[in-house]
Amino acid sequence: AAILSPILVGSITDRFFSAQKVLAVLMFAGAALMYFAAQQTTFAGFFPLLLAYSLTYMPTIALTNSIAFANVPDVERDFPRIRVMGTIGWIASGLACGFLPQILGYADISPTNIPLLITAGSSALLGVFAFFLPDTPP
Repeated sequence: AAILSPILVGSITDRFFSAQKVLAVLMFAGAALMYFAAQQTTFAGFFPLLLAYSLTYMPTIALTNSIAFANVPDVERDFPRIRVMGTIGWIASGLACGFLPQILGYADISPTNIPLLITAGSSALLGVFAFFLPDTPP
């Protein structure tokens, strides 16, 4: 998934579609897949959905890079800062999911499906956000 899907989706997007629209579609598809994965009670039902989610998620990294390169005025100066903020966001979301429920007095959510549902909701929100990104034509 990490090797093939970005190449396939990227080459199709570069020729036929606006990057932000493809990003939105992939985020919405990923949200649906992760929601259904969260409902599974067997590995046989869970694994194919998780694999399909990976196929929709991995191209989004290249698409967001493409959108940034096309719209950031000074790529050499600003892009590294953007990527660092993305890394900080990943760390913050992991800490929030891991520690925030316990700080608020809730039980540990890690053995539940709540992190998967948070992922589904986040993907859906990012899908909406993608429609408001600057137009990045093929």
